[in-house]
Amino acid sequence: MGWGRYHKAVRKVWLIVFTSVGLFLLTLVLQQFRLQYWMRQNRFDSLILEASAEYGVDPNLIKAVILRESKFEPRTLGTVGEKGLMQVTDTTGSEWARANKIASFQPEQLFDPRINIRAGAWYLGKALNNWETAEDPVPMALAEYNAGRRNVLRWMDEKSLVDPDHFLGRIGFPSTQSYIKTIVQQKKFYTNNGEF
Repeated sequence: MGWGRYHKAVRKVWLIVFTSVGLFLLTLVLQQFRLQYWMRQNRFDSLILEASAEYGVDPNLIKAVILRESKFEPRTLGTVGEKGLMQVTDTTGSEWARANKIASFQPEQLFDPRINIRAGAWYLGKALNNWETAEDPVPMALAEYNAGRRNVLRWMDEKSLVDPDHFLGRIGFPSTQSYIKTIVQQKKFYTNNGEF
């Protein structure tokens, strides 16, 4: 074998070794990111299940709302003062505390994941109950959670109760339409993947 061919063969071997090591390291890094993402998304599952059982709200729906509202960051502060994982307002937090006979409630407690998820699930459950006669109450409840009951009442008509797509088309805020579609799709993903 000539000296030139020998160098070419050695370079080829080193290229294969470096490529293999690089791919192996890239795989490790991607697995680490995937594991961290999974742990971040699942660290509140026990609290979600508690609130789900307490207020009768599908845990996959609660989790989808949390993803959309805060991306699982408990210290998130919204543009108009909404707090925590489910972006609960001080007013909603106070209503939840009164309904649950919690006299010592302070709005800053909404940054506590347990309190925030309980208050948010309570409010979401209330909104679902408001629309229990609908074919699918989830879009109306999510619209209420995002835009308020008064707006939902403006968008409702008789057909909205039997046709969720019709209701979505009547919503006057594109951001609320997107909000509902995103959460419904994520809830479906969690359900299909056996999240709970």
